[in-house]
Amino acid sequence: MGGAKEAWLEAQGRGFTTGAEKYVCSNCFSDYAIQEFIEQVAESLKCDYCGSESEGEEPIAAPLDTVVELIVEGIKTEWGQPGDEGVGWASSEGGWIGAKVVDTWDLLSEELEIGFYSHELFKDVFDAFTDDEWCEKDPYSEQLGDQWFFDWQHFSKQVKHHTRYVFFKMPKRDEGKEWYHPADNPYDILYEIGSNVDRLNLVISLPVSTDFVRVRVSENNVGYSTVAELGPPPVNKCVSSNRMSPAGIPMFYGAFNEATALAETTKETDHYATVGTFKTMREIKVLDLTKLPFVPSIFDRKKRDDRQPIFFMRDFLRDFTKPVDKNGSEHIEYVPTQVVTEYFRHIYRHNDKKKLDGIIYPSSVSKGGKACVLFCNAENCTQDDQAMKDEILLSLCTKSIKTIKLTA
Repeated sequence: MGGAKEAWLEAQGRGFTTGAEKYVCSNCFSDYAIQEFIEQVAESLKCDYCGSESEGEEPIAAPLDTVVELIVEGIKTEWGQPGDEGVGWASSEGGWIGAKVVDTWDLLSEELEIGFYSHELFKDVFDAFTDDEWCEKDPYSEQLGDQWFFDWQHFSKQVKHHTRYVFFKMPKRDEGKEWYHPADNPYDILYEIGSNVDRLNLVISLPVSTDFVRVRVSENNVGYSTVAELGPPPVNKCVSSNRMSPAGIPMFYGAFNEATALAETTKETDHYATVGTFKTMREIKVLDLTKLPFVPSIFDRKKRDDRQPIFFMRDFLRDFTKPVDKNGSEHIEYVPTQVVTEYFRHIYRHNDKKKLDGIIYPSSVSKGGKACVLFCNAENCTQDDQAMKDEILLSLCTKSIKTIKLTA
């Protein structure tokens, strides 16, 4: 076999050709992972594309071949060749059928957010590719994040309309009736959510004296002044169904600021609201659903495996925090989130094997606001640090209490 043919076969195996003998700097791409990679492997003091030069002896530009290798490697984690991925072909239908197929030009310019500095750079990268057409990997199946979300939707439907209290005993779904691969059991999605929480480091610790604002509404200007009135209700008065807790199971609902607490608690028809600040009496461990990381680039070798978990957790969070009208339907619509809350309260354990004390979540009615539910009842609350028992989690600062008129 001749040397030229060997080089051609090698290039086909790699997915790109080499020999560009050009250097490119990090400023010539907008993708952060490509930028960081170039800075790590830079060899040249000058960029052949934008003309930037190093101000000292520190190299600023990497070989284009090396950068193209990273780009091809990243693309192949989520994209493949239509023939290799089992996409059907019918000449009578005009080519590939049953899946979206794009050429390399469209892949680089439209599907991926690489952000080339110039057409010259784009053309050089494009010319290095040996493959002409692409489709998503395993195109006839859903991505893992989508599969998890379908499982969550199935679970939600199950506990809302079919088996609310014995769902954990339900048999495996009939795969023949599903167009995607289902979870082994309806409740497996709870463990997937917990696993993704661990993977994405969503459990945090909050220090002693962390403040939470709580609101209670009233029809007249009576005001409330004690922890018994402003704290979680006693069991015999816990008659409302809430996002995280059903009637009969009291929990502490609050927010990190007054505006969010008011938005979460009050309605247009309410007349007065009493506001009070509680502080934590010990360090607490909470699931923080407001700190989901950004979706990493497919060119980020360290973090790209987190893409599907993050896609799923974002979809899950939107469903978890969606607004629900208090017109009676909340007794149904809140069931899935109540089950998830019980899972994190009673079953889930963080890496240190400790129980969680609560959940922080984005407010559905106050943009940018953070609300919380803490797993405590009236017996776990005191005021002005009067009780210092181990089971005390929150203390109401009575000096913070004020009553606000809501309507004219």
